[in-house]
Amino acid sequence: MGSHTDLYRCYSKDGRLLYVGISCSAIARFSQHKAGSLFARQVAKIEIEKFGSRVDALNAEADAIKNENPKFNKAHKTPTNKQIEELMIKKPHLDFRSPWHFARSGASDEEKKLYFLWKVSRLRNASPDVGYI
Repeated sequence: MGSHTDLYRCYSKDGRLLYVGISCSAIARFSQHKAGSLFARQVAKIEIEKFGSRVDALNAEADAIKNENPKFNKAHKTPTNKQIEELMIKKPHLDFRSPWHFARSGASDEEKKLYFLWKVSRLRNASPDVGYI
C-alpha cells in the first residue's frame, strides 16, 4: 500500500467547521488533539479526505483554511487590513516602513507574525508592474 496523507475536517454538533488539519493518520492525530486542544471536546464529526502526496494535502489544507474559515485554525489565515490598522493605532511607535524596520521597532513575536503574513499576502496579490509595497 502506498503512502498517503489525510486531510481531516472537524465539525461541531451544529455543523460548524472547527478545525482542518493533515496527518498520515487522522485518527491518531485527533487522539493527540483530544489530549491538548480546546476544540477537541466540541467535535461531533470528522471528515477525512485522502491525498496521494503530502504536498497535495498541504495545498488542500491551506485552501480549506483560507476558504472555509475554521474556528480554531490560525495557520494560513491572512491578516486583514483592519487588523493592521488596529495595530497601527494601538502601537503607534511601531515602524511599518519595511519588515526590517518593523522587526526592530519593539514589536512582539505575535505582532511580527501578523505583520509578515499581511506583507506576504500583499505581495502575492500585487500585479507584476506594481513594484515594491
